[in-house]
Amino acid sequence: MVGGGDKFRFWEDPWLDTAMPLREKYPRLYNISSQKQTTISRMGTNNSTGWEWNLTWRRDLFESELLLADTFIGDLAQQQVQPHREDKWIWKHDQSGYYSSKSGYDLIWRELRGAIQNSDFMDLWKLKIPAKSAILAWRLIKDKLPTKMNLIRCQVEVNDRLCPFCGLKDEEAEHLFF
Repeated sequence: MVGGGDKFRFWEDPWLDTAMPLREKYPRLYNISSQKQTTISRMGTNNSTGWEWNLTWRRDLFESELLLADTFIGDLAQQQVQPHREDKWIWKHDQSGYYSSKSGYDLIWRELRGAIQNSDFMDLWKLKIPAKSAILAWRLIKDKLPTKMNLIRCQVEVNDRLCPFCGLKDEEAEHLFF
């Protein structure tokens, strides 16, 4: 979280909400910047109207770069630099903002599970079954079937959320198929 910007490097650290360093999002502008390896606090000044960016380039921008620079400035305008606050790192994978072994483990497990699922789908598409059966299986695994609960999640109005077969549980793919 950016406060005064004296701990974070402007181009190299992921300090905007996109969680991507500016040098990766705007490589063309990074290449012509004369302010590489500079902290955020040295990239502008605080005046009576708020924070003002002082960006300098090694050369004038080409016309094709002006639209890119406009988008870049728009991204910068969304972030407020507050000179009297301290910069601090936030762990975005936990609501508290603090890293814990559990949140790190959960992140790794989610990534690993996603990679395993993607490799399983390769095998699914190789099976000698009708395409509509493979698609049904894929949608079932990914929980993308139009069950009543999925429709409600997509903000579709559903009068009755109960299973039409048993009338006891919510209609979800897990309940219908397993």
